[in-house]
Amino acid sequence: MGRSLTASLALAVLFATGCNSPSERHFISSVTNKPARGFALKDLTGRLVKSDDFRGKPMLLAFWAYG
Repeated sequence: MGRSLTASLALAVLFATGCNSPSERHFISSVTNKPARGFALKDLTGRLVKSDDFRGKPMLLAFWAYG
């Protein structure tokens, strides 16, 4: 993944958390300008999709949770 994606993700986390505590500021600085880990997931048809398949392309990740 490119630096611009990593920086964008770090900024998104920064704005989402408001960067209120020292631990949040430390987290932001620890992930800035570092590549994200690769991952692999199955799509809706069961085909394996790897993050490396999108190397050099913009990618938007949305995380959803319910409970």
